[in-house]
Amino acid sequence: MSGLACALEFKKNGYTPVIFEKKSELGGCFTGIWLRMFTKHFCDPINYIKKTYSLDIQPLNRLNKIIMKFPNKQVYVSGNLGYIMNRTSDKGSLENQIAQQTNIEVSFNSDIKVEDIKNNFDYVIVASGTHTPAENLGLWTNTSIFHTKIAQVKSNFKPGVCTVWFNREYANHSFCYIIPKTSSVATLVQVLDGIPKDKHNLYWDKFLDMEELKYEILEIKDITHYSGFVYPMQVDNILFTGNAAGLTDDLIGIGAYNAVISGILAARSITHNLDYNAIMSPYRKDIIKIHEFRKALNTFDNHDFDMLASFIGAPIIKQMIYNNPFFKIRHAYPLARGYNWFRQYK
Repeated sequence: MSGLACALEFKKNGYTPVIFEKKSELGGCFTGIWLRMFTKHFCDPINYIKKTYSLDIQPLNRLNKIIMKFPNKQVYVSGNLGYIMNRTSDKGSLENQIAQQTNIEVSFNSDIKVEDIKNNFDYVIVASGTHTPAENLGLWTNTSIFHTKIAQVKSNFKPGVCTVWFNREYANHSFCYIIPKTSSVATLVQVLDGIPKDKHNLYWDKFLDMEELKYEILEIKDITHYSGFVYPMQVDNILFTGNAAGLTDDLIGIGAYNAVISGILAARSITHNLDYNAIMSPYRKDIIKIHEFRKALNTFDNHDFDMLASFIGAPIIKQMIYNNPFFKIRHAYPLARGYNWFRQYK
């Protein structure tokens, strides 16, 4: 996705890049969200990208309600919360939308290593979505490792309404969620941290059983995701974008918005002779700030999750956070940092 956005920006400036893709097609296997409070800019993220970068992106639906289920409490949040995005291999997926506007041939089934091609090109943009290239160059600092089980399920759903579950018994310090793709198909996800591989299926079965989820499972896939920081994001003629640049937060795993923008800015830094590390510094700092929330959640038990529900479900907090277009999750960073400091020294 970040690579395609980068290619589109190159094309606008009169350059035609070579695009290598490891898989046999574009897109992934799930439906994702863009939460406004997790995006960098204060205006609507879709409109911002269109007006600033002339990239037209169409979401599946607006995200207008989130149901958060804690061990013994529930919180309902409504409003203009963000967007639901198609991240599958469908023609209307986010990746394929950008590819259609780019209209550059992609070399599929190309398992390319950066070190093998860096001397053959003026610049190499790493948009692989994995931490390995940056780690191989000693630029990666790992923060979290998550095991994710992604299932496409069939039932009756309300488009624009997502549900999130928090419970140590089946999600440890992470969470599970469901995002509708249509009124009959949705993406059901379980994110686990710190659980041995041989117990992943046990936790999945416990999740379905405890929450009494009887969906028909159409497809299921297991993915291991590494979160971390990359610095610098450019070394010599190599530039890192998207998740390969550590631009997916390790709190709830949102990274598509940053990926698109990083791809565009990587191209602009080359075509306009700009400092890519400086341009991306604010985005990197936001990821570091959000990591403080992950560190806090890593100390939670179910009682703490219920206390969190009481806090974020309070009417005044709802008004300040969810219905306030100027609030971003990074603004609450001092609270998370203060909590972590208190836990460390109490």
